[in-house]
Amino acid sequence: HLAIAQLSQKKFNESFATIQRFQALKSKGDWVEQTAFLVGRLYIDQGKLREALAEFRKFKTTYPASPLSRQAEYIIPQLERALANAQ
Repeated sequence: HLAIAQLSQKKFNESFATIQRFQALKSKGDWVEQTAFLVGRLYIDQGKLREALAEFRKFKTTYPASPLSRQAEYIIPQLERALANAQ
């Protein structure tokens, strides 16, 4: 929840640091999946669309059974279109 609060306050570096600390402590579970998904959102919020696309693709591969995988499937083509239009 702390990382989400930091994200909503646009404290991107602090949110990343919180996620990294959490991921260092945990390797499995719903919160691990949620923090992995949150990394992609952080990149979007920072305008780093290439990084976001890579994270969501990695998420979909790493957590195919996650309920968030469907959201990643929705976001990926949007990011692809945005990147294609930016060129």
